[in-house]
Amino acid sequence: MTFVLPFGAVRYCGVPRLANAVEKLEGIAKSEPDEDIRRALNVLNAEVSSLLIWSQSNPDPFDTKDVSLN
Repeated sequence: MTFVLPFGAVRYCGVPRLANAVEKLEGIAKSEPDEDIRRALNVLNAEVSSLLIWSQSNPDPFDTKDVSLN
């Protein structure tokens, strides 16, 4: 089984939990049984889902109109 994972992209986008899940999947995919790969994919999918939920709750995370700068 061959995987091409976007590890560098998540590393630089400020999503460390997603980056960690991708890194673990990459390591497991090189030498572990398929069942371990499935578990790692489930973790990765959960992190992607968490990020999507967060983004729906924070449509404009750079909006400062409700943030006090004092």
